Amino acid sequence: MDNSVASVDHDVWVVLKVARSEVGRGKVDRESIEQGREYQMGVPEVTEVADPPSLSQAFVAVAIMQAKNLTKEEYASNHPAGRIGKRLIFKVEDVMKRGEELPLCREDDLIMEQLVELSVKSCGCLIVVDDQKHLLGTFTDGDLRRSLKAHGEKIFSLTVGEMCHRSPRSISADARAVEAMQKMEDPPSPITFLPVVDDNNLVIGLVTLHGLVSAGL
Repeated sequence: MDNSVASVDHDVWVVLKVARSEVGRGKVDRESIEQGREYQMGVPEVTEVADPPSLSQAFVAVAIMQAKNLTKEEYASNHPAGRIGKRLIFKVEDVMKRGEELPLCREDDLIMEQLVELSVKSCGCLIVVDDQKHLLGTFTDGDLRRSLKAHGEKIFSLTVGEMCHRSPRSISADARAVEAMQKMEDPPSPITFLPVVDDNNLVIGLVTLHGLVSAGL
């Protein structure tokens, strides 16, 4: 074996051994955690002490990257099936629903007329759009329950536009899939989906938490 290659592999082995040892014994101080955050390559929360395997994986990835002088893109392309690799290279467009899969409706549609769409598409939401498919809002199964509780039988005459959430969170198709997961967790409350829009705010897809998890993120 070439001496330089042997040296690189030895460096990786040393960092890996130390990282696993320290994480396994719970000896990770605040400074180490902050350093880990700098090394996590855009992977959210992998440096939490409560999740030692993820922290160990992050140290391993960084050790390999540094020892072999790899960029995070090169690391991801060499490990596309791994969780870190997927989080680095998967984009929203790779995991989003599109076309006939989208639960679209108009704001003047009656809520009761859209119950089948809400149920059949199994997305937990309706995406409210205009005739050009500009994003206007979202209506969730939670909104349906709240509407029933607040209005009772009057819900039969309510439109989606009257009860939908205006100015919902959204994301672009070329954003990294892990950014979608982070955005879903943002305050004021976590959500389980994001409409995907283009530069003109036209709906082109929908990314769901279930879809992200199913993709191995």
